[in-house]
Formats: sequence, C-alpha cells, structure tokens
Amino acid sequence: MVWTHVAGVRDTPGMLERPRWYKRIKLVGFRWEKRTGRKARFLEKSEKPSKPRTYKPIHLATLLILAVVALAVTAVAAALMWDAAQVPVSVPNSPDLAVREAQLRVDVIRNILAVGAGAGGLIALFLALRRQYVKERVDHSDQEYKNRTAEDTKHDAAERRVTELYAKAAEQLGSEKAAVRLAAIYSLERVGQGNPEHRQTIINLVCAYLRMPYSPPTLDATVHVHDGLDEDQALRLNEREVRMAAQGVLSKHLEYFELEQELGFLPKGGPEFWAEMSVDLSGAVLEKFVFRNCAVRGLRLHRARFLNYAEFGGLFARGYTNLAYAKFYGPADFAGAIFDPVVTFASAEFFGPAKFNTMTAGELISFKDVQFDGPVRFEELKAAYVFFENCRAALKSADSHSFPPGYALVRHADSKYGFVEQLTGKSVDSADPRQSTDHKRLGPTSSVDAD
Repeated sequence: MVWTHVAGVRDTPGMLERPRWYKRIKLVGFRWEKRTGRKARFLEKSEKPSKPRTYKPIHLATLLILAVVALAVTAVAAALMWDAAQVPVSVPNSPDLAVREAQLRVDVIRNILAVGAGAGGLIALFLALRRQYVKERVDHSDQEYKNRTAEDTKHDAAERRVTELYAKAAEQLGSEKAAVRLAAIYSLERVGQGNPEHRQTIINLVCAYLRMPYSPPTLDATVHVHDGLDEDQALRLNEREVRMAAQGVLSKHLEYFELEQELGFLPKGGPEFWAEMSVDLSGAVLEKFVFRNCAVRGLRLHRARFLNYAEFGGLFARGYTNLAYAKFYGPADFAGAIFDPVVTFASAEFFGPAKFNTMTAGELISFKDVQFDGPVRFEELKAAYVFFENCRAALKSADSHSFPPGYALVRHADSKYGFVEQLTGKSVDSADPRQSTDHKRLGPTSSVDAD
C-alpha cells in the first residue's frame, strides 16, 4: 500500500494513515518554529533604544528569609556551644567548679551573642554590597544615557544648523542680487565640505541652479557698466559670474589626482575631493565649461548646450553617461576620458573642433546621428563596441579628420557632409544614395590636428 500526502489537506477518515515518523518531524518543526519565534522576539526587543536601567527594591519576604537564616545559624551555634559547655555528671561538685561553670556559661552566652551579631553583620554587609552595586550600575547606566542624549542633542543641533544654512542658501539663490546668489553658492560649498552626508544634496542644488534658463550676455564682461552698458546686459554679466562660480565649485570638488586600476577604477583625490557624486546638467547652458580630470558616479548632459569651449579631458564617469542631443558651439575635448561602461553622443552636434583621442569605454561608445562641423580626431579610441551609425562630418575639414583604423569619411552626393563608415572592401549597392559608386575616401586616417 502506498502512502500519499497532499500539502495543505488535513487528515480525514477517508485518507490513509500517515507513518509514525511524520508526527515526529512535525513535532520537531513545531519546536523549531517556536524557538525561532522566541529568537525573533528577542532580536526585536534588543533593537529597541536602551534606557537607564532600574532595579527593584528587595522584597520583604527576602529580608524575612535572611533574618530567619541568621536566627537559625545563631540558634544552631548556641546549641552546639551550650552543649559543649556542660559539665559532665561524673565530675564531683565543688565551689571552684561551680564558679568556673558560671564563668563558662557567661562566655558561652557572650559567644552566642557574638555569633548572632556576626550573622546580622553578614546580612548588613550583603545589603550594603548590593546597595553599592546597584548604585554604581544605575549611575553608570544613567551616565551612558546622558552621554547618548548629549550626543543625540549635539547631532540634532548640528543637523538643525546645517539645515538652516542649507535652507537659507537655497533661498538666497533666488535673490535678484547677484552678490547674494554668489554668497549662497560659496555657503553651500562650505556646508558640503564640512558635512559629507549632505554633499550629494549640495551638488543637486548647484546643478539645479545651472539648469535654470539663462541668456548669455552679448558683450564682453570687461566692459564696465558705466561705459554705456545697459541694465539688461549688466544683469546678464552678473549672472555669468554666478554661474561660472557654480561651475567652478563642481570642477573643484570633483577633480581627482589618481585613478587606481588594481581592484577596478578607484579615483582618489585630496581633502576637497567629493567621491561618488552624481551630476545632472540636462538641458543646462554651460559657458566655458571645464570638467577636466573629474570623477563622477553618473553624468547626464542630455540636451546641454556648451558655449565657448568644453573640456572633459581625463574625465572618469561610472555608470551610464548621456550626452545625447548636446550641442557644442566651441572646441570640445574628450581626450583620455574613461566611461564605465557606456557613453552615448546620439544626435549631438559639434560646431567646432572635437577631440576623442585615447577615449575609453568599458562596453559601448555611440556616435549615432552625430554631426561634426569642425575637425574631429579619434586616435586610439578604445571600447568593446563603437557605433558610427549615420555619423557625419564636414567635408571642408576632411584633411584634418582622423578616424579609427578601418573607418573613413565617405562622400555623398549633393551634401556638404560625409558619413563615417567602416571599410569592408565589398561592392556597394548603387541604389542606396549613401552607398553609391561615387563614394571615395577623404583624408588620411591620421593627420595634423586642425587647431
């Protein structure tokens, strides 16, 4: 006969009888669940915040028991000593013996009282020791509680002060006066330098300020207000100074000195280096942006606009780096930058010279739909995968372009741009205007830098 068991169905008269070992296993499981439940409850209690320990006073029954024990010890000692002090009957009576017997009884009574006093003294000593022990334990526990309370109060006061400074600086960033906004930027920097746990919040606030709408001035900043500069241009110049200070705070505290590669990429910097920061400047207008030798945990520059120049040489960015739809209106330098693992320049536009020499990515570099109007350099570009899909470069700078081995700039009819394509040596399809028989390679794979 085969025994079967369906989980979750209790025994019924119609089912076969379970074997004996099933009940034993069930009993063991019940005991284990009971034990683990007690352990879990114990852990829950142990995680609760500790409070000063308190001790209950000695119960009256305990004192009565101690008194009874002392009396019993005294009675036993008195009986033994009194029995030992009895004169044997066989000894003949005499006046001297009677005197000595009386003296002996007095000594016995004195010793009995001494024993009773000693027992009482032991009880008193026990109570005194217990009182001292309890007092010391309570004092120690109270002192620890006071120390923890003082530390918590100090921490709360510091957090409150930091919060007030942060809130005040954040409010000052909305001021109409450029000097107040500039002071807020440096105040936030000081808060972040002294409080590492708030650094990411400070970075987020500075990035949020740089993402705000901004119209750059049309005149040089060296022109003084009293030399005919109107109020609007003066406000724009002042705003430029504040934004340049904010950019300087980012580059100052994200700059690293060395990059250890033994156990993975680990950037190290000085005391002003803020490690593992995430930077989000999506849609920001950045002027003279210098991010050289900076290390970040995440970098988002989606739809950002870079005026004048942008320097990213030696940048180390961990995570997904997004520069899609970014526009570079001046020279862009990414030489020696390291992206771990992915960076995308999809649909980005470079209106000036661009350098990608020795740029490295752990997995992917994407130049899909990227447009280069100026000379572009790709010497020693390193990545597991590099995509140049629909990537085009200006024909006017063909002699200054430099592409990775196996890639070349291919001319297309009626266009001032050529497409960066991989040379396969196969025949091309003339039906596709991008792969017509008029294709020809423009420019060497390496040449002198245009700038």
